[in-house]
Amino acid sequence: MSKEEKYVRDKSLSDSVARTKTSHGRIEAAVRVRNAKTKKELDLELQDKQYFRYDKQKGWTLTNKGQTEYSRLKQFI
Repeated sequence: MSKEEKYVRDKSLSDSVARTKTSHGRIEAAVRVRNAKTKKELDLELQDKQYFRYDKQKGWTLTNKGQTEYSRLKQFI
């Protein structure tokens, strides 16, 4: 499968999930936080204290509430 085919497949899956789940963006936010290497890579929206907290050693991490939401919504990806 080419990268383009995979992108189209993943995008259509993502779009269908987004239509059924309004909170789908939170999954993407959690994934971006986990993959971010620097503070600059994080969007300002990800600094919501409800789901994320900043640890000097680890960087941005999910709170318990964020981890629960991430696990719950991950099933739709």
